[in-house]
Amino acid sequence: MIWKTCTTLFLFIGFINCTTAQINEKIWNYIYLYRDIAIEEMNRTGIPASITLAQGLLESGIGASRLATEGNNHFGIKCHDWTGPSVRHDDDAPNECFRKYNSVYESYIDHSNFLTGRKRYAVLFTYAKDDYIQWAKGLKRCGYATNPKYAELLIQKIELYYLHIFDKANWQELWSIVETNRQLSLGESYTSVAKPPATVTEKKVEPNKVVANKAPKPTKKFDVPVNENEQVVIASSTPSTAAEPAAEPAAESAAESAAESAAESAAEPAAESAVVQSFSFANINNLRVVVYNYPVTVADVAAAQNVKLKQLFRFNDLDGFSTFEAHTPIFLQNKKRVYKGAASIHQVKAGETVHHIAQQYGVKTCVLQKLNLLHPTQEPRVDELVYLKKKRTVPPKIR
Repeated sequence: MIWKTCTTLFLFIGFINCTTAQINEKIWNYIYLYRDIAIEEMNRTGIPASITLAQGLLESGIGASRLATEGNNHFGIKCHDWTGPSVRHDDDAPNECFRKYNSVYESYIDHSNFLTGRKRYAVLFTYAKDDYIQWAKGLKRCGYATNPKYAELLIQKIELYYLHIFDKANWQELWSIVETNRQLSLGESYTSVAKPPATVTEKKVEPNKVVANKAPKPTKKFDVPVNENEQVVIASSTPSTAAEPAAEPAAESAAESAAESAAESAAEPAAESAVVQSFSFANINNLRVVVYNYPVTVADVAAAQNVKLKQLFRFNDLDGFSTFEAHTPIFLQNKKRVYKGAASIHQVKAGETVHHIAQQYGVKTCVLQKLNLLHPTQEPRVDELVYLKKKRTVPPKIR
C-alpha cells in the first residue's frame, strides 16, 4: 500500500513538473509570436509593449481561452459600441457579448484603439512609456478588470518573463542575452544566428564542442565609482577544462610549425566560450555587490545568491518587486550612511534617479535625499550636482 501511494505521488509530481514546463514553453512561444505587434502598437500609441503582452497572456490564457480560440479576442474586450462580429461568453454575467476578430493582430490593434479612445483611460497616457508598474496599477484603477489582484498579476508576468525589455529601444540586444541565459539554464547549447560564411581557411570545430559568439552588451550601464572595484570574479555554468597538450613537433620542423601556427592565428578569429558569463562580484563602499550582465528580477537574485527576499529589498532600498537592469550593482549587505570613497559630488546623467546614484556609491537613498534637501518624490535635473558627503544649503533644481 505504501509503495502504491509513493508511486502515485511520484507520478503526480512528475506530471506537475511536466505540465509546468509545457506551460512555460507556451508562454515563451506566445511572446515570440506577438512581441512585434506589441512593439509596433507601442510606437503608434504609447502603450508599453510589456503591458500589452502581459494583458494578452493573462486575458487569453496564453492564447488558449475560448474567446481567444473562437474569437481571436486576446484582451477580453466586450462589445460595448462594437458593430462587428461577436461571440457570447459567460463572464461577470451569463452570455455576455465579446468582440470577435478576423485575426489576433486585429485584436492587438483594437486593444490599443480601445484604450486610446476612452476618456476613462486617458490618465494612463500621462505615465512614462517604460513605467509598467504605474500602467498596471492604472489599468486596475480605471476599471479594466474586476480582479483585485489584476495589477499584481500583470507586474508578475512582466518581471518573470522580462517583458519590460520590449519597452526599450535596444530590446533586441537585451533579449538576446535573456534568451541565451534561458537556453543555457535549460541545458541547451547556444550558437549565434549571425554566423559568418564558411571559407576554405575556416578552422573546423570538433563535433563535441559548441562555439558561440558572446551576447551583445546593453548600451546603458551603471557607472561604478573609480577605483572602487575589487578583482572581478566571473561565475560560469560549467568548469573550465584544460586542452590536451599537442604532440611535440620534431626538432627540425619546430620553426616551420611555429610559423604556420602564427599565420593561422592571424587569419582566424579565436573561438569564443560557449558559456555566457552571467554575473560578477564587486566591492562598492567596502560592501559586497553582485552585477548581472542581463536584466534580472529581485526574486531571481535572492534565489541565486541565497539571500532572503526581505533582506534584498532592505539592502537595495526597494519597496516592492522590480527588475534590475543589466549591469546594475545589487547589494548583498546593508548600504551605509556614509560614503568613504574619494568623490564628494555626482553630476546627474540622463535617466538617473537618486536611487540610481545611491546604488552607484553604496549609500542609503534616504541619506542622499537628506543631504540634498530632497523629498522622496523629488528627482534632481540632469547636470545638477548631488552631494555625497556634506549637506547642501539649497536643494538642486528639480525635474
